[in-house]
Amino acid sequence: MKRAAAALAVFLVVSAAAPIAADELLTEIRGHASYPFHSSFDLVSDRNVISGFDFGAGWQFDGVPGLRTLVVFQTTAPGRLDSALFGGETQIEWGRQRVLGVLDFGVSPWVWFRPFVRGGLGYAHQFLAVHSAGPRLKDNAHDLAGFGSGGLNFEFPMSFGGFGVSSEVGYTFQTPATFDELRHDRKAFEEEFEDEEEGDPWTREHSSLGTLNTNGVFWDIGIHLRLAF
Repeated sequence: MKRAAAALAVFLVVSAAAPIAADELLTEIRGHASYPFHSSFDLVSDRNVISGFDFGAGWQFDGVPGLRTLVVFQTTAPGRLDSALFGGETQIEWGRQRVLGVLDFGVSPWVWFRPFVRGGLGYAHQFLAVHSAGPRLKDNAHDLAGFGSGGLNFEFPMSFGGFGVSSEVGYTFQTPATFDELRHDRKAFEEEFEDEEEGDPWTREHSSLGTLNTNGVFWDIGIHLRLAF
């Protein structure tokens, strides 16, 4: 028991003194879940949860120890959410993609342990489609998005740089998406009403479903790879 404690103490001391590569290329993949607060999200999903994946790439600069910069692409999984209204007669289909510039700052009391804080800001695209008795109606929204979070990295140094496992919790936000120009899918419209002169007025007019607010808390877990230069 004493030998094990002594070995652990030596490992911690050596780890604390070991240098961390300053210039590193970073790649990461994460799975995330966010929980919107606003009731408008009930239109899209009864579960009030958005799950998806993050794919990121970036760099750790030599000039500012502990600072990492990344570009992160986020997408919903398996790509879109579906919701049924009015007894299943109307289907709502929704999906979101975001591209964010991210700043990540952390401290490393040991090379294998790195608490960090993160913040990101960027662009969000949302897709909404309505399936009813007539052809599908669809609209897109383009918004400003961002997040703030804190978490932990567990690092495993290697000769090439290293890899690690990390998790974080935080708050994600974006400007409310407005879906006020729902239009029919032209191809579906022509197929559905090719024998009718006027067709369904629902597909000929711009329709609105109002705004969608997806702000809320989130958590994620993922792995990352560091390549030293």
